[in-house]
Amino acid sequence: MISMLVENDITLHMPQPLALKMHSGQGKASKVYGVDLRGAFSGRNIKSLMPSFPLLRQVTLPKDMCTPLAFETNGTLFNLHHLLHNVNGTQRLPVKKFIDVWARRVTLTARPSPCQKCRCVANQDGVGQIMCSKCLSPSIEHFLKVSIEPFC
Repeated sequence: MISMLVENDITLHMPQPLALKMHSGQGKASKVYGVDLRGAFSGRNIKSLMPSFPLLRQVTLPKDMCTPLAFETNGTLFNLHHLLHNVNGTQRLPVKKFIDVWARRVTLTARPSPCQKCRCVANQDGVGQIMCSKCLSPSIEHFLKVSIEPFC
């Protein structure tokens, strides 16, 4: 699964329906909008969108398959609890802040790769479709070239 995501240059942002929990059982988890490898996003860092690493260390991450996939693809695990438990609409400001953080975080990673290789391939019906994947980084390409030369 991870190889398919990386090869196709997909960033996985995962909405987590269950509320994130804290290690010490503190009430701060309700203030966490999402987490990525760099830290946790909350209402406190909404303007700069800089994640808090100390806050991330207090969050208990779910033990599932999607969380590592999101982190490995530079994605985010979002605390969907903020939207699901605001049925009556009394907490409009926190929901607005959550959606703002969500949208801006996704936008930060929605950049096309600087280098893509595209080819035309046939789909199941024989119709041509464009399939693109990101290029190898120059350092990996050089490493492969150097390590393959002795065998040629």
